[in-house]
This record gives sequence, C-alpha cells and structure tokens, in this order.
Amino acid sequence: MTGASIMLLDAEMDHGPVLEQEEYVIAPTDTSASLRERVGRLGAQLLVRVLCEYLEGRLQPFQQDHSQATFTKIITRQDGQVDWSKSAEEIERRFRAYFPWPGIFTHWQGKRLKIAKLSVAEAKTRATTDVLPGTVVQADKHVILVRCGQGSVELHRVQLEGKPETVAYDFARGYSQFIGARLG
Repeated sequence: MTGASIMLLDAEMDHGPVLEQEEYVIAPTDTSASLRERVGRLGAQLLVRVLCEYLEGRLQPFQQDHSQATFTKIITRQDGQVDWSKSAEEIERRFRAYFPWPGIFTHWQGKRLKIAKLSVAEAKTRATTDVLPGTVVQADKHVILVRCGQGSVELHRVQLEGKPETVAYDFARGYSQFIGARLG
C-alpha cells in the first residue's frame, strides 16, 4: 500500500499537517517507474480537488501521527546488488523497487552482471534444493533459474558488463560455463 498526501509545509521534511490523503494498492507488476507515474497522477488529481476546498475554508488540516512515520536512506547504485540468500519473492520485489534505477546486479567471473528482467520461478520449474543459493540452473531448454535462499528466480534478460543486454537463454548458450556457476 502507498498513496498520496496533500499537506501544508512546515520547517521539517514531510512533517506538516495533512489536508487529504488517498491510498493506492501496489500491483504485483508495479515497478518504481510505474508507481511514480500512477501516484503522481493520483497526487495531481487530489491537489486539484483539495485546493479549492482548502482555500474556501471547507477543509481543515489534521496533524500527522509522527510515531507512525518511516524513514529511508538515500538509495545508491550498490543497493542493487542481489543477495541470493534472500527469498525469490524478496529478490523479485527488490527488482521491481529498483527498476529502472539503480537496477539489480550480481557478479559472474569478476564482472558485473545486470539483471534486466526476472520473475519468481513457478513451482514446476524451481531449481532443485540441493544446490547453494546463487547457483545457475537450466530447468529446461529455454528456462534459466538461479537458486535463492527460498525458491528460485527465472532470469529473462541479462547484461554482462561491457556487452549488450540479451535474453538469458541466449546468454547461457554463448557462455556454456554460466550453467552451474555460482553468482555473487
């Protein structure tokens, strides 16, 4: 869940009294880019609706519950490094949160391997549990998986440092030592 708030400014960041709020349910396919666009439109519509009511005195601001506030740090490029010990679902959520920037990446043969598209692997194609997290497995002819702490992710598109982005299956065909390698 996320949303938009129209609030009055005060001396602190995101601190002033709120005029109106509207929630938005985050879709399972939302990325930070699609969410920014949708919540931006929601906020603009909310501002148009609230501004007249506030200026006419028909809307009273209310104080935020500051005990419920959450804070984040500035996101850096390094935040996109995949921790394969995490669950497949957490890695996929991180991919969506960091798309398009900073993106997510891992390392293979001393080079950065950007993961341009992935999904949580379906149960019928999950990598076997007898391999360590970060291990690349070819589930069938065209499916490339990476074992995670729980479950597996399917790689769809990757980009090796200094090379163009490509389909993961084609990448694995071009680099035969990729299957069975341990990423990270």
